[in-house]
Amino acid sequence: MANLSVVCFKVLHVIMLAAGKSQRFGSPKQIASLNGQPLIVKALAPFFEQQQLIANLDSFALVLGAYQQTIKKILPSYIKVHTGQDWQLGMGHSLSSAVKAAPKACNAVMVTLADQVALSRFDVCTLIKAYQQHPDRILVSEYAGQLGVPAIFPKHYFSQLGALTGDKGAKQIIEQYAKTLIRVPCSRAALDIDTVQDLAKLADLTSELD
Repeated sequence: MANLSVVCFKVLHVIMLAAGKSQRFGSPKQIASLNGQPLIVKALAPFFEQQQLIANLDSFALVLGAYQQTIKKILPSYIKVHTGQDWQLGMGHSLSSAVKAAPKACNAVMVTLADQVALSRFDVCTLIKAYQQHPDRILVSEYAGQLGVPAIFPKHYFSQLGALTGDKGAKQIIEQYAKTLIRVPCSRAALDIDTVQDLAKLADLTSELD
């Protein structure tokens, strides 16, 4: 594996969205098990090593809403939780709330989803390295012909992130700047969990993903 460790003097804050009601899944998918491990714990793993954030990440917030008391019971003690304001109104509200609560010193936020449990440490580090090379540009994951999260937004986009509402989340900002942003290939980002069937398919692929 290539060495992607690069010293970065920009302050990067991670926002992981996990506030949804899991309506299509039928139960709290954040605590559903994938090979004996809760999905939320598996989603957190690429960002931490020995209970510390990996290199070049400065802070982390897990955004909860629905089922938050149940989810908190299985979280590692070192995970900082942010309760999304008006999370019931959609992902846009949750993300807006989390961006407004981000550390004032941060220069950018990385937005990711808790149901993208196939992401690897390499995927996260590749996105960080691209940010270090283009600190003033939006950087997005490109997969299956789509642009999406994980994505990094520099500070001058915080006002737009903070104005988000409804269910679209960061997608509308990505679409607005599609011609100028940086695309980072990340095929594993396409593998998210919306239904019980998605979970079963991912379990079958685990040996290839780990």
